[in-house]
Amino acid sequence: FVVNTVSITVTSSPVTGGGFIKVDGVSYATPVTFTWVIGSTHVLEAVSTVSGPAGTRYVWTGWSDGGDQIHVYTVPSTPENVTAYFTTKYYLNVVSPYGTIGGEGWYDEGSTAYATLEAGSVVENGVQYMFTGWSGDASGTGLVSNPIIMNGPKTAIANWMAGVYTVTFDKSPRQGVITIDG
Repeated sequence: FVVNTVSITVTSSPVTGGGFIKVDGVSYATPVTFTWVIGSTHVLEAVSTVSGPAGTRYVWTGWSDGGDQIHVYTVPSTPENVTAYFTTKYYLNVVSPYGTIGGEGWYDEGSTAYATLEAGSVVENGVQYMFTGWSGDASGTGLVSNPIIMNGPKTAIANWMAGVYTVTFDKSPRQGVITIDG
């Protein structure tokens, strides 16, 4: 007798679990092991993009066998592990009650991000607000934050204080002089 089947394990990296791969059109949690006939073919598909915990997602980058995101896999004569590789991305949330923000978005794990503001002062409803610095997962007092290392989901908060007030004096009827402070 000749053994004409072999064990093939399909997995994902750096994370495993549900939602990462499909085999012959069916979703499986990774790792999963199949006993297949040598020389048979199967369709391997890496799902991209896969949502993770809040502010985290995984984007497919390649297969260990060099195949496309969806490709036909021919079963070899020896057991094999086939891995779908993913990169981890984290979201930078930039929060500001005033001004125009920048830097918000998805970043590769370990990369450096910066929260930004277009201007350091704004006038709203007659009150001038002055930017005072960054807090949360950001630091610094410039319009561009200090570097933020994206080793998880992050939030940069722009802090402001009321600065100069615009006061308009008027009288009715509009004749004569208004005296202020004597």
